[in-house]
This record gives sequence, C-alpha cells and structure tokens, in this order.
Amino acid sequence: MAASPQSRISNRRYLIGADDDVLQEGDDADLEPALVGLIRRSGQAEMTCHLLGLLQLLTHAPSLVRFLVSHFHSCTCCESRAVSHRGDVGRLSVEDGLWTGMCFLCLAEKLALHTYRESVADGRRRRSLYLKEWVDNISSINGSFTPKAEQDASECFAGLIDNSEMSQRSGRQEQQFEADHLSEIPTHRLIGASLDTTIKCTICSAVRHKTEYAHTLLAAAQRPHYDIYHPETAPIKMEDAITGWATGGGGTDSGGEVEDVDCALCAKRTPTRITKEIHSHRQLFLVSISRYLLKPAGVRRHPVTGQEEPILSGEDRDPRPVMCPLVYKVDDRGEERSYRLVGIESHVDHGGKQRMGHYVAWVMLWRMRAGKAIPDMASAWTCWNHGIRVDMLESSIFWIAHVGVLGNIVKAPCARILESGADL
Repeated sequence: MAASPQSRISNRRYLIGADDDVLQEGDDADLEPALVGLIRRSGQAEMTCHLLGLLQLLTHAPSLVRFLVSHFHSCTCCESRAVSHRGDVGRLSVEDGLWTGMCFLCLAEKLALHTYRESVADGRRRRSLYLKEWVDNISSINGSFTPKAEQDASECFAGLIDNSEMSQRSGRQEQQFEADHLSEIPTHRLIGASLDTTIKCTICSAVRHKTEYAHTLLAAAQRPHYDIYHPETAPIKMEDAITGWATGGGGTDSGGEVEDVDCALCAKRTPTRITKEIHSHRQLFLVSISRYLLKPAGVRRHPVTGQEEPILSGEDRDPRPVMCPLVYKVDDRGEERSYRLVGIESHVDHGGKQRMGHYVAWVMLWRMRAGKAIPDMASAWTCWNHGIRVDMLESSIFWIAHVGVLGNIVKAPCARILESGADL
C-alpha cells in the first residue's frame, strides 16, 4: 500500500526562498514510467493541457513549483482527505491514458520532485532543467513558446490555451472555434501602474515629485462565460480603465490644477500647480479562470439576487477549468518585494447546486521573508455574487493558475484589488 499524501509531505522539507534554491528530498520522489509515457503522449490524455502548463512553469521557475506542492497542498486537496477512507492513492490508468484518483497538484508534486531529482545533486545542478522532450511537448501545443525566454504572459498563455482548445477539434469545428471564441476568452487582468504627481509652486517655482504605485484587478473587462455569445457586450479597454482609476474617472490631467499648498521655501500656503500623469502601466498577468464553450439552453432568474443566469445542458458541460501556470516577473524601479500569487479556484458546485456561469477567483499573495512564506493579504472575488467570502478549504476544485513575482506595486490596499478581502 502506498503512503498517504500526508505522510509523504511530512517526510519532506522545503527550503522556500533559499538562496541556493535546493530541494531537500525525502522518499517517494520517483516518477512512474507510465506517467512519463503519459507526458510524452501529447494530445492523447485528458490533462495534457495542464501537464504542459506545469512543465512550462518547471522550465522557467522550478522553485515556485516546489512552493506550490508544499504542505499547503494537503489543506486544499480533496483527494488527500479522501485517501484515508480508501486506504490507497490514485494510480495511473494506462489503458485510459488518464491519471485517475489524484488531483492536478498530486500529479504536479510527482513531476516537480522528479525534475529536482534529475537536476539537483549535492546542492549543485547536475544538468539543466531544460529537458528537450518536455519542451518539445510544450512547443507542440503552443507554437509561440520559446524555451528559457522571458515571454509576455498574455501572449504565451493565449497561445497555449487557444492551440490546445483547437487541437481538440478538427476541420470545420476548428474554424468555427477560431471565428467565435479566439478573441473572447474570459480572463482576469491584473494591471499595475505608477501615478506621478508634479507639484510646482507658482511663486518660487519649487518642484516636488510624488509617485504612487498601485494595481487593480480589471474585473469590468471580463464577461460571464455565457456572455461570449453576445458580441454587443463590449469589454472595457485596459487603457481606459487604468486611466479612469488613476485620475478618478476624468482622464489624464495633462494641464494640471492650481490649489493652495504649503510651500517649504515660501514658508506659507501658495498657489501651486498640481499635474498628475500615468508614468507607466503594464499588465502584470493575464489568466483565464475557466472555459465553458457551450451555448446556454435557456436563462433563469436567481431567486435571491434577481440576476439572470444561464441554463446549460449538463450532459454537454465540460466542468474542467482550462488553466496553465504562468510566470511574469516585475521588478519596479529596482525595488524587489517578493510575492507569490498562490492559486485560483473555480466553483462549479456551490451549495450542492450546479451554478453554471458562476466562477470564483481566490487569490492569496504570500510575502517571502527570511526564507519563509508569510500570508500578507488574501481576498475573495466572485463574478456573480459580489462580496461573498469564499474559503479555500470548502473548495472541491483547486487549480494552480499563475505564479507571479510583483514589485512594490503591491503596496496598494487590498480593497483596491478585489471586491472583498480578509487576511487568512
């Protein structure tokens, strides 16, 4: 009988954030040959998209994979909780080409351990993490993937998702998918910006500069999944949204305003021209929460909120969220404050009832201090029911979607990022 996930995790130690970036292995670090075969059979397995996304993350940032498969996994994995009742862990079903009885993180755990076992020995890298057969598999799905290259997150993600979706269709279906859905992927965009304020005294001409950093989750640009079939609902442009945030909705103030402000040189309040300008804005990451490429069978009204909800055919519904890990580093003006976006979860079963079109983004940013992960801020945000708090321990599905390293843009208050927030 195989050891339970809890016992395997307790036998391993992880040096999170260590300078030497070394994983201290315990037992059970082997990867079954059948699983290796599953990885190589690109396009034949149900979880190929997720596997390739994980392999991409392993290629660029293996230390973050180690963090993701640490003991936090045991708190979120429904398979880990169920294993004590079954008395066994899931096994690879070779005839089906599927990994059954284990969640995606269980599979990620084995892949990460196998990668480290092959690449790290005695504190030194024995060979590069650039594994040709793995990269070939990634490139076969995402043609824009460049090994060992810092890529734009949105471009790499879109290529991986779109190509993997189209690979499951052929001929006419592929053309229809490209025409209807390629530009309508429901996403969340975390946008960072710096707002530069120039304060110039009109009497002594003394100039002061102030820079504010902030980021915002551009939820207004996203649509519920069923709305992709209503092209008249145009999303908000990223530039318009960030400009409205930085200037209070009035656009960038290029001419400036004159106000009475205390001047240190004049030693009194003097008329001062204040000019605000967005110095820079960038999309920190782009991540798709889930994909339901199905037309609604009808619409019903929610008994509590009164909002209209789609009714999708249960037999045609694909409940698997399509997600792939990405890494997008931001080093803002030389100041580094390491944060980790740990995970994102998708609820398809809420309160015992199927809620199509309802998805939840759960985000936690971990601050790395002295080699330890400290929960810095955690928030819950939902597209349908704004303000509902979601506990990750209640989730039946937990998918790693993105890991990012953010700069001091994260100084913005949590309430600016998501609809509701509370520290865990």
